[in-house]
Amino acid sequence: MDLTALVERVASFDAACRDRDEILSVAQDVARLRRWLDARDAAVTGALSRVSSYPEKSLADATRVPLRNAERSKERSDLAAAAPSFADALEAGTIDGGHLDAFNRSLRGLDPTQRQAMLDEAERLVGIAGHVDADEFAKRVKTTTDRVRAESGIDVLERQRRDTRLRSWVDKTTGMWRLSGAFDPLTGMRLAARLKAAKDDLFRAAQPDTCPDDPIERDQHLAAHALVALLLPAETATLPSSSRAEFVALIDATQPPSPDGPVVDWGLPVELPAEILATLAADADVHGIVLWNGLVLHAPGTLDLGRTTRIANRAQRRVLRGWYATCAVPGCTVRYDNCRIHHITWWRHGGTTDLAN
Repeated sequence: MDLTALVERVASFDAACRDRDEILSVAQDVARLRRWLDARDAAVTGALSRVSSYPEKSLADATRVPLRNAERSKERSDLAAAAPSFADALEAGTIDGGHLDAFNRSLRGLDPTQRQAMLDEAERLVGIAGHVDADEFAKRVKTTTDRVRAESGIDVLERQRRDTRLRSWVDKTTGMWRLSGAFDPLTGMRLAARLKAAKDDLFRAAQPDTCPDDPIERDQHLAAHALVALLLPAETATLPSSSRAEFVALIDATQPPSPDGPVVDWGLPVELPAEILATLAADADVHGIVLWNGLVLHAPGTLDLGRTTRIANRAQRRVLRGWYATCAVPGCTVRYDNCRIHHITWWRHGGTTDLAN
C-alpha cells in the first residue's frame, strides 16, 4: 500500500465533488486507510502491553478514549498475536478491526479446548473475511463456533451422564414422599417431553378435583399425576396411544449456507452432534420447523382451525415454540413450555383459532 499517495488522495478530496465514481473511489481509499490504522492500532497496543502492567488504562489516558475502546484494542492485539493469519490480513488491508471483533466475540464463553479449536480455524476464516463485511463474517464464524461446541459437546455429555443421580426420601415435616433427580440434558429433554405429552393426553378433557387454583401449582400437580401414570400404568387410567414424546427442531433459514449443514435449535443448553441428536427419534416424534426472518417456510400439520375448535392444536404449538422462546408478553421471561396459549382476539369475542391469532 502506497500510504503517502493514499493520504494525499483522501486529503485532497473536494467535498463539493459531484462525480459519483470519484466519490466512491475516495470512499474506498478511506476504507483502506481505516484498515491500515486498525493494523497500526493493534501493533501499538501490542507493544504497549510489553511495557505496561495495565495497557488498556494507559492507552485510554494517553488517547483520551473510553476505557472500553482501549479494551477492544487490546482484544484485537491479543488475537493478532494468537492468530498470525489475522495479523497478516489486517496488515495487508484485506480485513479490518470489525472482523477481529467478530472473531473475538465468538471466543467468549468457550473453554480452552474449544478456543484452541477456533484458533485452528483462523486461516480458513480469514480467507472468508477477505470477501465479506464484518456482519456477514460474524454469521459465518457463528456456524463454525456451533460446530466446535457440538464436537466438544460429546465430552460434556459423557461427564453429565456420569453425574446422573436419582434419590427419594420422606419429608419428616409433611410426611410427603419426595423424588429428586439430576440428568444429562439429552435424557432430561426426553423425559420432560414424554411427561408433557402424557400430561396433555391425560388431562386435555378434564382435570382432577384435587387441582390447586394457582396455575403454576396446578401444572406441577398434573405433572405429578402424569408421572404416576407413566410409572404405574396398571394402577391408573390407561394412557392414550398418542402419548409419545415430541420434539421440535427449529431450522433458521436466515443463516447463510454452511458446509456444516443448517443450524438447528433443539432447545438444549449443550450443543451436540447430529448423530447424538438422532437418537431422539428412537422413541419420539421429531418435527422440523423452518423459519426465515420470522416467516414459516415449512411446518407440518394444520395451522388454521377457524371456529372449529377453541384449543390450539399441536401443529400450531410447534410453530409458536419457534416464534417464542419465552412468553410473548414483552419483558416476561417465563419459558414457552410453561405458558398457556391464548387468542389475541378472544374466542368469546369471535376470535378464530388460527396461527395469526
